[in-house]
Amino acid sequence: MKKDDLKAFTSLISVIFILLIGMTMSGCASMMGESGHMANSLDYVRQHKGEGLRRAMLASEAELMDAAVKSMREAGYAVVREPHAVLARYPSTDISYAFYFYPSQTNNQTEVEVLIASPWLTAEQMRGFQEQTFSSTFFLAVINMKLLEKGYDPNVKEKGAMLALSYAAMTGQRNLAKKLINIGADLDLAVYELKETASKQLPYLSSPPNRKAYDKANLGIEMLKEFKPKQVVQQTNVSQNITKEDLANIVKSVIEDAKKSQNKDIKTASAVQSDIDKPFFSKASKIMGDNDYAIIIGIEAYGSLPKSDYSYDDAKLVKDYLKALGVKERNIELLTDEKATLSGIMKSIEAWLPNKLKKGGKVFVYYSGHGAPNPVTGEAFIVPYDGDPNYLDVTGYPMKRLYEKLGRLQASEVIVVLDSCFSGAGGRSVLAKGARPLVMTSQSAVLPQNMVVLSATQSSQISTSSQEKGYGIFTYYFLKALKNGKKSAAEIYEYVKPHVEDDAKSINVQQSPSINPNLDNLRGRFALRK
Repeated sequence: MKKDDLKAFTSLISVIFILLIGMTMSGCASMMGESGHMANSLDYVRQHKGEGLRRAMLASEAELMDAAVKSMREAGYAVVREPHAVLARYPSTDISYAFYFYPSQTNNQTEVEVLIASPWLTAEQMRGFQEQTFSSTFFLAVINMKLLEKGYDPNVKEKGAMLALSYAAMTGQRNLAKKLINIGADLDLAVYELKETASKQLPYLSSPPNRKAYDKANLGIEMLKEFKPKQVVQQTNVSQNITKEDLANIVKSVIEDAKKSQNKDIKTASAVQSDIDKPFFSKASKIMGDNDYAIIIGIEAYGSLPKSDYSYDDAKLVKDYLKALGVKERNIELLTDEKATLSGIMKSIEAWLPNKLKKGGKVFVYYSGHGAPNPVTGEAFIVPYDGDPNYLDVTGYPMKRLYEKLGRLQASEVIVVLDSCFSGAGGRSVLAKGARPLVMTSQSAVLPQNMVVLSATQSSQISTSSQEKGYGIFTYYFLKALKNGKKSAAEIYEYVKPHVEDDAKSINVQQSPSINPNLDNLRGRFALRK
């Protein structure tokens, strides 16, 4: 299997199988699973019926069998269809799937059992693939089951799946799309996700599966546009009595509305050329590789809070730098704006990263956006896209928790970079209504031996951005330090601190970056490049 095939999103119903094949062929999982002693994985799934993962689905047995056959064939498996079962084995590696079906006689529901066998996967990995199989292979049935649940929120994704409305549109399920919209599915979110899906196919359109996914995503977008409320223009005779002054005011209002609409969607950096754009590092300078991971969060356009200027562009450029430094695309989790909800941040930090990271790898975590203090305790919080500074305990992500979760990883080094502030004094900081700015104390946390934190400010200061540079001041100089050959956290900090202080003073802001632990404990450690 080609590496490009792994990176591309061929189609939702086959993606989990493609990933599984890629893992086995690249030798990512070297431990033996429960089927490790079986000479033939297909024999194993035949002999162990009843031991797989079982779920109820709202669909007929025939419909579910068809879905299983189609998804496995699209993923390149040899498929055998038997009474009440679909068996599949990958031709070149010892991986097999079994789908056993137990139809109900009363309510058009069918219980499906998924069983996987391979000597290349651990039992835990196979269990994870079984879970994801339900939301990939049988996603339409999963949605229909969810619609029966009281309080079902169609804007919350199933693990490893698209939004329900995106998938319904992409697969041409018009009636299902109508049902989802009627219970509150967000049209704009679904259209955005389909546009992202289509854009990922562009480099791979020569491949028929990718072209098919591209076309289906665009057809889904066109379908959803039909559901958009249409503006009705009432025809009247009032125009005969409009004065020149009235007409001028109408034109002025239309132009202003158009400008507001454009400004809402256009990212600031598109109009700013910076000397840190387009990073490049020689092969000899790269030390990051297959075992190193990054989580990058940038929240600029908040749901109900003031913008954090340039945070979106900060995050996108930081990702470009990490890729240029050698971190693999698949090892980078990028969360921007509406993707960076509290649940999204928690999932990335507390599930995705621990599941992916191998012992000894490096971890890089970056955050650009609003911070906030708890006005009673002084505890510092990251403010997610859906966060509310008035209810930080339930809508914010505590810095203390971040350090604790990262400290549990079996990483050789963890580098945390924060372009935010936690005083509530302004800039990249927000405060609960009626509260006063605080002098923070929680940023001086005791960190694990393998962790360093570079922050844009001292405890009571403001983190700000530069309109001239098109980025946060701290992020700009952090990346410039890397581009100019600074290697370790200590070297970067010594370069960044005076430059940030000088730039901040030029706009009448006091901002001085901080580092924890102190420099004496950092020499020769936490390098990002040679």
